[in-house]
Amino acid sequence: MLLACTSSIIYRVIKKNYYRPAPLEKGGLSRIIVTAFFIMVYGVTLEYLGFFISTLVLSSTYLRFLKVDVLRSVLVGFIFAMLALLMFPVLLLIPLPRGYGVFHDITTYMLALFGR
Repeated sequence: MLLACTSSIIYRVIKKNYYRPAPLEKGGLSRIIVTAFFIMVYGVTLEYLGFFISTLVLSSTYLRFLKVDVLRSVLVGFIFAMLALLMFPVLLLIPLPRGYGVFHDITTYMLALFGR
């Protein structure tokens, strides 16, 4: 993999075949800043709210920021959180944060649906 990447970089330098991204559109910088903010909020709330709740709430909120309608954003957030909850703790046996208090109970209930 390292050899393939290195040879690709050398080829692009020799051929002067560089990728030039398009300039940012009018709201491009604000989207980058809000995306960085959502990532920071997700990192902070992950331990306290647990993986399931923080993923569900923040992915749905971010999709609303991207102008997806409410029903689709909640549905996509729920499906994504359930698939990740199925893949990591159930199939791969990698524990995810469960949160504290009532959030721990909700995550434990969701994992109980999969037998964990």
